[in-house]
Amino acid sequence: MFNKVKKILILEDDLRTLTILMQILEEFKNSLNSIAVTVFSESVKAQNFLEKEKDFDLIFLDYYGIDEDFHKAVFENKIDPKKIIAISSLREKNLEAEDKGVLRTVEKDFINLEDFKIKLKQEIKEML
Repeated sequence: MFNKVKKILILEDDLRTLTILMQILEEFKNSLNSIAVTVFSESVKAQNFLEKEKDFDLIFLDYYGIDEDFHKAVFENKIDPKKIIAISSLREKNLEAEDKGVLRTVEKDFINLEDFKIKLKQEIKEML
């Protein structure tokens, strides 16, 4: 049976977080068969991209990009919030995402990155 390529969008400007996300996705790669990952660290570029491409299986959404906030890029383009995992280090930004319909949030914990990684893995497993 043919398995669809899982399309994943990462909107993240922190290199440590991006590295963790890529490591986790690498671990899932064998069970998913095929994944395509798109990454943006600048929200203006993400905004332009999302105006054309909206079909993702999973989106990791940080609040801040290098230039502006990523929430604007995502929510103005009416991306399905059920496909999003909000991953801000600021609890209030994850709560803002929840107010916009996002069901899954993981607070970035730069002091305990291993705990952050474990929580992310669980959310990814449940979504994919």
